[in-house]
Amino acid sequence: MKMTRRIALLTVLVLLVSALGVGALARGGYLGTLRVVNCSSWVSLRSYPSTSASRVTTVPLGATVEGYYYNSEYTECYYNGMHGYILSTYLSKNATNTVSGYNDYLGKKQVINCNEFVTLRSYPSTSAGVVTRVAKGEIVDAYYYNGAFTYCYYNGLSGYILSDYLGNSCSVPVFGSYLGQAQVINCSSWVSLRSYPSTSASRVTTVPLGAWVEAYYYNSEYTECYYNGLHGYILSTYLSTAASLGSNYLGEKRVVNCKEFVTLRSAPSTTAGAVTRVAKGETVDAYYYDGTFTYCYYNGLSGYILSRYLN
Repeated sequence: MKMTRRIALLTVLVLLVSALGVGALARGGYLGTLRVVNCSSWVSLRSYPSTSASRVTTVPLGATVEGYYYNSEYTECYYNGMHGYILSTYLSKNATNTVSGYNDYLGKKQVINCNEFVTLRSYPSTSAGVVTRVAKGEIVDAYYYNGAFTYCYYNGLSGYILSDYLGNSCSVPVFGSYLGQAQVINCSSWVSLRSYPSTSASRVTTVPLGAWVEAYYYNSEYTECYYNGLHGYILSTYLSTAASLGSNYLGEKRVVNCKEFVTLRSAPSTTAGAVTRVAKGETVDAYYYDGTFTYCYYNGLSGYILSRYLN
């Protein structure tokens, strides 16, 4: 008798849930993969189609869901194996992670002419929903759309950016002859990676002393560089081309004969820029260079130390 009552109660509950539509699978027409747009950071996946429904989870801006038509206000969605409902105004059909259909590839463009960031929009209009924000100095893959908007692909997201915010003769990669990896030297802590070759250009980012960049010849004053995926220009006086370690390995040497530290220099000269300082007692990998200087490798940095400071 108790088992019969339990079955009856469960049947009533199932019917009640189905009638309310709470958690029930409506599964209308399949809308495909949809992307979350038009929000600051996330939207709610609700347990049923109402703003008063409990939140199943949050779905971040730019994420994709599998969408099914529910009604004009809500879309039934699956996200990371969870089922629920999202207000349709927060979803865009422009969810593809590819750029198929856009044949006019313009190459990589850099975000410029803005204070901090530009908006990657779900369709080519300033009133379109926000897919994500792209910071000034960042690089996107650009495809021609029309004179006003460019179709862009950025960090796995696709959308439209006003063309005025992308590239110009100063920021588009020039790519002269490849100089190889270059190391930041001759500064106290960092140098500026500029959006174009001028000290008045905006700073894309800072590159710390001793860091490495991919370097291309631009002119006698500036070097065109890539650092951590960012493109820009650095004054050539702050860069030293990476040198080969060579074959004359002397083994590990210890820093001696100094008060506190010695200078690892970018070239075998006491007037050369400082790559870093090496404290007394520290060890370096040493390679023969000449009688005066030894080529050294220390904590991922390379340069020259006066031989008399090595044991």
